[in-house]
Amino acid sequence: MGDEDGDFAQVFGGDAGAKTLKSDTAIQATKKELNRKDQAPETRVVEFNNEPANTGFVTNIIKSTKYTWWNVVPKSLWEQFRKVANFYFLIVAILTFLPGVTSFSPSTAVIPLVLVVGFSIARELYDDGMRGRSDRRSNHQKFSVLKRDAKGSGMTEEVKSLNIKVGDILVLKKNSPVPADCLALLSTEEGGVLYVSTAQLDGETNLKRHLVTQATKDLTDAAQVHALDGKAEVSGPNPQFEVFQGSVKLAGAEDAVPVDSLNLILRGSTLRNTEEVHALVVYTGVDSKVALNMRDPPSKMCQLDRTLNWTVLMIFLLLVILVIVFAALAGVAQERVVQESWYLGPTSTDSGVAVGFRSVATFIVLFSAWIPISLFVSLESVRVFQALFMFRDEKMKSYDGRRMAASSTNLSDTLGIVHTILSDKTGTLTRNVMEYVACAFSGEIIDIREDPSLMKDRLAAGEEKVNDMASAMAICHSVVPDFHGEEEGEILEHPTYQGQSPDEVSLVESARSFGLELMERSVDKMVLVRNGEKETYEMVGEIEFNSDRKRMSLVVKLEDGNYRVYTKGADTTMFPRILISSEEEKGIEDDLHAFAVEGLRTLVFASKDITEEQYQSWQTLWREALLSTDGREEKVAAAAEVVESDMKFIGVTAVEDKLQDQVPETIEFLRNAGISLWVLTGDKRETAENIGYSAAMLSRSMTVVHMEAHSQEEVSGMLEDTYRTHCDSAGFEGTVGNMKSLQSLTNVKQAKKYKSAVHDGDKSLAVIIDGKTLQFVLDSYAKYFLAITDHCKTVICCRVTPMQKALVVRMVKKLRGCVTLAIGDGGNDVSMIQEADVGVGLYGKEGTQASRSADFAIGEFKLLKRLLCIHGHYCWVRNPGLINVSFYKNVFITMGQVFYQFFCQFSGTSIHNEYIVTVFNVVITLFNPIFFALFEKDLDEEVLMEKPEMYQANRERKNFGKRTVFEWVMGYALWHSIVTFWGQYGSLGSVRESNWLDGYEGGINAWGFGLSTQVVIIVLVKMLLMARTWNGLYVRLAVQEF
Repeated sequence: MGDEDGDFAQVFGGDAGAKTLKSDTAIQATKKELNRKDQAPETRVVEFNNEPANTGFVTNIIKSTKYTWWNVVPKSLWEQFRKVANFYFLIVAILTFLPGVTSFSPSTAVIPLVLVVGFSIARELYDDGMRGRSDRRSNHQKFSVLKRDAKGSGMTEEVKSLNIKVGDILVLKKNSPVPADCLALLSTEEGGVLYVSTAQLDGETNLKRHLVTQATKDLTDAAQVHALDGKAEVSGPNPQFEVFQGSVKLAGAEDAVPVDSLNLILRGSTLRNTEEVHALVVYTGVDSKVALNMRDPPSKMCQLDRTLNWTVLMIFLLLVILVIVFAALAGVAQERVVQESWYLGPTSTDSGVAVGFRSVATFIVLFSAWIPISLFVSLESVRVFQALFMFRDEKMKSYDGRRMAASSTNLSDTLGIVHTILSDKTGTLTRNVMEYVACAFSGEIIDIREDPSLMKDRLAAGEEKVNDMASAMAICHSVVPDFHGEEEGEILEHPTYQGQSPDEVSLVESARSFGLELMERSVDKMVLVRNGEKETYEMVGEIEFNSDRKRMSLVVKLEDGNYRVYTKGADTTMFPRILISSEEEKGIEDDLHAFAVEGLRTLVFASKDITEEQYQSWQTLWREALLSTDGREEKVAAAAEVVESDMKFIGVTAVEDKLQDQVPETIEFLRNAGISLWVLTGDKRETAENIGYSAAMLSRSMTVVHMEAHSQEEVSGMLEDTYRTHCDSAGFEGTVGNMKSLQSLTNVKQAKKYKSAVHDGDKSLAVIIDGKTLQFVLDSYAKYFLAITDHCKTVICCRVTPMQKALVVRMVKKLRGCVTLAIGDGGNDVSMIQEADVGVGLYGKEGTQASRSADFAIGEFKLLKRLLCIHGHYCWVRNPGLINVSFYKNVFITMGQVFYQFFCQFSGTSIHNEYIVTVFNVVITLFNPIFFALFEKDLDEEVLMEKPEMYQANRERKNFGKRTVFEWVMGYALWHSIVTFWGQYGSLGSVRESNWLDGYEGGINAWGFGLSTQVVIIVLVKMLLMARTWNGLYVRLAVQEF
């Protein structure tokens, strides 16, 4: 064990290991890229109503396009000519213009090249133009800004979004989008409260509550905002949504007042349930938090294209060798034979060296058809039609009738080789529809699914514990009632509810169904209606939920003048704070376990009565903590502990988070197809874990490891313990049977070997890791974490930022060396969608940022099954087949040119008519490969949907690669060319010996025509035989082409 302990220390502990990984992992490159705008000043000062002082900041322009007017030509050409094949044909086209190099017309090389490059550029510009139209709509949207005129009087001016500047004071109306990151100064809601939807930022459709700054909370109208003088000193631009600190100091004030993320409303959010808000712009454009989490639109190259580039390069190198050899032989022939042939004209006197150099260009042009230029036109065209087929597929429609869309048509075949799916949770796996289903009181469970009126009847009967439960549900929350209907001016009799959490909204709605209705809420008052009677509660203190506390509390003053604290939270954080016996605790734990088995989301409720004196003492402590600038978080936590202790247990609620249709079945199908699934979510751990059970990603038979750490050393020990406990017994000798081998997993080839060994085993391990711990992993332990997750059936990352989502995708993609697919529906998913090999966006309930940025957009998660296992499967059969047969037919016809050089003294004379060669590629053999790539089906759809294993089998088949190229080029093409050329030579003799029946010599034209005819027949028959699906159109086309 001593050596093994040393290995663990070396791998998991110490700075050396961290530095090694940091220097050799590709993750750091992406992290640096995603953090490219973090090198900002630590703080910035923004002055109120002082435009000249607020200079030097970036503009507020949105730009998601790849091209601009000044770079469209060079950048688009670079995109095209970075493809090895296109660059090769550019060289060939240039060579055809050189005098004496070839007898071929330059048009035979230039026209196909222009068509290929032009078609690709047109498609790219169309896609980019669509993004540009969306940008222009956003940039030209108008907003109201407060301005001071020359006399210092206030005025409101309409300004386009792109002209908004740091220091502007925006006037935001209800349902208005927020165009920049702003500090809230004034709200029309009582107490300075305002509500925003952040669906485009974190994917959550529930409302978030914010407050105006303490410095401006007493402002009542726009005139006072106009008159403001002072400054805001805030932290520099930072991509973390919850990280924001600063202060506001108004003219005449003695001290600066601290501000935090509760006062900051972010670009991309939408104002809800608040008539009007005045806000100071502090971050614009690329400095805004949502922009810092974005990446420039990537130019994705699919694996098939990368392999194709390698193939073209290899064939080109083979061609270079052949050209050099034949050029040398041409020089030798010039010295020995041609110079003695006076009848050949002036060139017969050239030296062998001169002829050899000139022949290099001649043979490059003559043998250029080895690389089929028609392939690239065909492949581009086929992919466009494949995307059209996906769009027209009626079975790809969502429940609301929306069709799927493909914005990156070049990735259609990559859908057939996906190994790992990384999915968002909220809005992707779930519908954000919460339904209250049950509650429990120390062993007794009331399930309203069995009797919906049970709680209402027992509340009406005055049962104390039911009354306490309903009261806690109706009071302890941050929900606000809204009486506005969908129609303009419509006022509802009963309100709808908006809140920061859909769970809270569900609980308040359920309390109403029990007979306790929330009718009014302001910053300091709440009104409930019970049996027609109003109950008024004065809200005198609120301690908000956060990921560290995992609970929230509300302090209220009852109508009788007494004070009560209501608290709700996760069981892990509530048990230490409630007064219960060990027997009662066991009963509660049994109830929680029963709910968890069903995948329900649970909350524990408790309360505590406090005296006037206790309240006043706590209020003083609480106010001092909120206004503190040093150690504010610690002081707030300490003040909260004062009232959140020794509490009375009320009960447990169970809420069901509705999954999207067929999510568990889809996940099971994808697993059976050999696809790993990771979930990346910004939600808290408990929520993500519950969804894991509901979606069948987790089960009670699995071992679930929770990774939550606060330091690098703690992460190191956690990884070590997890590996020792759950992975070390796997016994993969030569891979990770001991930590030495784990440390050696430093390249993709080793990782793939290890991965295949692990995936053959029966895995019952799941890992759930939070964002803070994940950051330590990404910084220093990425490959070791992956070695553990390769033993896992499920991996869930919770409380992650958009940047971390992208980094996780890069980690899996690079260190595992596999094809990744990221799927999400919100603006917070854009970075990972762009980072993945394939990005899939779901049409969200609010906004289309994810679907616009994705390579493919669908309406429901369940459609991913058909997208991959039908369209992806077929494309991975069809497109490689198109490439293989294209190389085959071109090498086949070109080898006749190679063999003929031995009969023409290596002069570069073509045995085939130049127009036959051109027509062979662009007419005779053009359409059959295209039709194969459009209609080929190796298996019926019903078989593919019933047997997901066929997806994995097709993915691992290597339909295109080194082996297939060798098989089609060195096997079929070379063998068929030998048989046809030398078979014809054996039967007809040489060109000079081939005669017509009347005795005349056929010559080179007749000999070449006979050879060309054989090539065409064999190629067309071969293409018919390679197809597993014949239809009348395919066969008829082959006959017509002949």
